[in-house]
Formats: sequence, structure tokens, C-alpha cells
Amino acid sequence: MEKHFGGGFDGVLITGLDNNKYDQTNAPTPLKNGYVTFGSDSGHSLKFKWDGSWALNDEALANFAGDQLKKTHDVAMSLYLSNEQRDIV
Repeated sequence: MEKHFGGGFDGVLITGLDNNKYDQTNAPTPLKNGYVTFGSDSGHSLKFKWDGSWALNDEALANFAGDQLKKTHDVAMSLYLSNEQRDIV
């Protein structure tokens, strides 16, 4: 399983469907290599370019500080494991 980050820009969701700029030309994507990928953008939005009002919301600030990593991971693992169980039966 690979975690893909938003490249430092909230509002950018990296999916693993494409390679990033550091991969070799014509390298297989993570999905083609058999990886399960997940990503997040920390989940807050802006009203204008330099709007920081989202940080007044305790959960949004905690997500930005790192909580979104565990939340996204936990959901991704749950979905992955439920799919694996279905394939086994």
C-alpha cells in the first residue's frame, strides 16, 4: 500500500493513476505494479487565496496537522480488507 501526498498543495489529490515527476519515463504506475494507493488533501477549503479562517475549526486544524493521515489510512485499509475478504469467499 502506498500513501500519496498532495505535493504540498491542499486541494490536490494524488491518486496513483499516473506516475509522478520523479518516476522514470514509461515506468508502470503504482496501480499497474499491484499497489493499493490512497491519498488526501487534508480536507479544508479556502474562501479566497490566503484565507486562514478554516484553522479556527478545531477538527480542520487537527486534520491539517496530521490527523487526516490516520483517518484516510484507516478508511483505505477498511475498504481494502473488506474487498480482500469478498474475493476470498
